[in-house]
Amino acid sequence: MLVAICIQEEKLPDPSMLRLMKMNADEWYYIVIGCIMALAQGAVQPAYGLVFGFVFGVSYFLFFTDVYEES
Repeated sequence: MLVAICIQEEKLPDPSMLRLMKMNADEWYYIVIGCIMALAQGAVQPAYGLVFGFVFGVSYFLFFTDVYEES
């Protein structure tokens, strides 16, 4: 004997960004602080590279001028 099972899919509402923000309204402070800190953390590596580039560039320039004057 063959049994047919009918499964009805439940109609869910479409996801909404406004609805998500309303659900997280109590935690907006932590979300904003987290975004700012993530931005700051992402800016550390390029800033670190620039600082070291300038330091090595200046030391190379000073060394090069001393060598140039002595020769």
